[in-house]
Amino acid sequence: MAHDEAFTRNLRWEPTEYLRLYELGHNEVDRVEITDAEASAFIQEVAGENT
Repeated sequence: MAHDEAFTRNLRWEPTEYLRLYELGHNEVDRVEITDAEASAFIQEVAGENT
């Protein structure tokens, strides 16, 4: 089952309505699916844990 989240200014993943709206035809913006590993690497980079 697909679910969508965005990495927010709060430095955490939070749910969004994006996929539901995309499926309803509000798909002007392309989406890019990332893996759990890519998400973890992104969080580490943003949080400065890769320095």
